[in-house]
Formats: sequence, C-alpha cells, structure tokens
Amino acid sequence: MTERGFALDRILSEIIHSPSFTSFTITQLRSEYMRRIASNSSLSVPLVRRYLYKQVGRMVRLGWVVRHGAPMSRNVEYHVQEMPTAITLSLTEPAFGQKLPAESDTESFITDRISNPTPAASSLHHIEAKLKSVRMDFISTLGEAETYKSILADHPCLRERLEDFYHRSRDQSLSLMGQLRALEHTVKILEEQL
Repeated sequence: MTERGFALDRILSEIIHSPSFTSFTITQLRSEYMRRIASNSSLSVPLVRRYLYKQVGRMVRLGWVVRHGAPMSRNVEYHVQEMPTAITLSLTEPAFGQKLPAESDTESFITDRISNPTPAASSLHHIEAKLKSVRMDFISTLGEAETYKSILADHPCLRERLEDFYHRSRDQSLSLMGQLRALEHTVKILEEQL
C-alpha cells in the first residue's frame, strides 16, 4: 500500500493527540484551539469554527476521526481513532497562529477576512438563513397536516369539508421536507469547503 501525505495544523495535531481529546465536540475543540492561540484574541469565533469543521471533516474522510450523532447538530461528538497506517502526517503552521502579521496588521488581516468573505462563506450565510426559514415552515405545515388528520379520525362527519385542506397541508409538508434535505446537504458541503 502506498503512503499518502496528510498536512495538518501543528496546534490542531497537538490537541488531537492529547489524551484528554479522545472524544470532543467542535465547540470544545474550538475553545481549546483558541486558548492555544490566545495571542490573536481578536479572531472571529465563527471563522475559527468553520476552519475546524473543515479540518475535522478531512480527518473523518480519512478515517482517523469518527462522527457520532446527527450530522447537522452542533453537539455531534467526534472520536479519535488510530491514525491510518498508510498516512504520513506533515505538520504545518497554524492558520491563525503566531505567523500572522505584526500586531497592527493583525486587525486589518482579520477585518479583510470578515468584510470580504469568500463566495462559499457568503453562500453559507444565505443558505443557513433560508434553511432556518424552511425548517419553521416545515414544522408548521407538518403540525397542520397532523391536526387535520386527527380531526378527521375523531370526526368523520367533517371529512367532506376538511379532506382537501388535509391533503394540501400534507403535500406542502412533503415538498418542504425535500427542500429541507437539499438545504441541509448544501450547508454540509459548504462547511467542508471553508
């Protein structure tokens, strides 16, 4: 089997190899990562979170880390496994670490990253907002359909008047479920790109 190189941020590697990080959430990882790069305390928390999601996603695809829990939940737990034997780890300087420009330039560096987001970051923000809206609509129409179904079961005499409303609500909730799945999948892909 041929060996493959895998580049990883030095600080992230230290955290992952730490005995206290055999399992973690992204929030725990982000807190520890930011603590270790405290010299850049003005860093954007969402920027670091997206960076870590991307790096952990790479480790999941490699089989080094295993994800447990609902894919889109922020409380997904990750479990560190043995590093695959066919992989050679090469350490890189931290993306947000000590190699940033001088203190006066750091603020403009971070401001540029936030005020000029990548197209993927901009898309992610827009799609997350749409996902939230569709999720609320889905919950609402699903509740409406279930209520009509319950009323029809308890009061068959109303079937003629309410059945059309029930079918419309059910069809709309199915359509929204499809939209919800597509948006969740898109968010997952965009988070891996960041």
